[in-house]
Amino acid sequence: MSSGGRRAIPSIPGIPLDVPERHEASRIQFANLASLEGLGGLASGGNVVFESREDAIERGGAVPAVMTLWAGEYTRGAALASQSAVRFVARGQLALATHSLFLLALCELALGNLAAAREALARAAELAERLGNPPLITAMVQGLHFDHAEIRGEGYGLFVPVNERFLAEDALELRHMKAMGRAVGALLYAHTGRGEDALRALGRLLPAIERGAGWAVFYTNLIYTVIEALWILDRRDHADVLERNLREKTLAPDFRSPRTNARLALARLCALTGRVEEAREWFDKARRVVEEQGARPLRAITDFDEAWMEVRRGPAGNRERALALLDAACGPFESIGMPEWLRRADELRQQLER
Repeated sequence: MSSGGRRAIPSIPGIPLDVPERHEASRIQFANLASLEGLGGLASGGNVVFESREDAIERGGAVPAVMTLWAGEYTRGAALASQSAVRFVARGQLALATHSLFLLALCELALGNLAAAREALARAAELAERLGNPPLITAMVQGLHFDHAEIRGEGYGLFVPVNERFLAEDALELRHMKAMGRAVGALLYAHTGRGEDALRALGRLLPAIERGAGWAVFYTNLIYTVIEALWILDRRDHADVLERNLREKTLAPDFRSPRTNARLALARLCALTGRVEEAREWFDKARRVVEEQGARPLRAITDFDEAWMEVRRGPAGNRERALALLDAACGPFESIGMPEWLRRADELRQQLER
């Protein structure tokens, strides 16, 4: 019992659990929605519970964080976040304005509008500095820099020490982000050739994957990032655990969040475990969703990844299909500004043409 006589909400490091106390906290927040200015700081609270993406849109369709982080409605989320940022700046509510600009930048990145994303990020960083760079806002801004670098496909090594410093920091307001930070660390290690470090980090994340609530604000990104790290490493460790949780907690409720696509994640798992035809079906499903969202970078990456699957299959792979997919990916890679992805595509094409 806490000193005030209330039972503490059960948790594990870095992710909320699906327990009655969380549902009650969410109910209270939504009961007071009008007085909370649209829950401007919603994403950082960790207490908002939705049964599904449809439920999120129905109950939170006017809230930029909900439309961005649960519904994956990036065009609508960007419009709402932009309006909120203007309103909060006018009122001098700089922390809420910074959060709105963070959401705006996330949406613009997801849509492939990198110049607009950089502009929103610069404004968020300016406000963060005026606020004294509090830990939570600093972590959000650093996360945006990483998301921008990931779309360009470069600079992973620069983020390793940044992420390690974040994980070492013990500020209370950052604890709900720690599991996501560990997943990003695993991905960074995978990209920088530290495969054993990546696998150790992934193993330590299994309790969060198994016990974390699918509706938790970072869960969709968490499980996607873990699977992405395995995809980079071409490993199938813990694939059964990851697939079960992905299907139950992300695919079934259809939660969608920037830089993720649950169908692409499942396509990767199928490819890693040798289920090629099933993987192709999920790549097709992923394409339909990202096209619907207008998520141009992830649309191109989906084509690239299916081509990569065929290349990894060696002589059994479909060479003609892989070349066509690489051709489809390269145009967006170039027009959006994804230079390292373009280089990787050229590298795969060279392997196919030997």
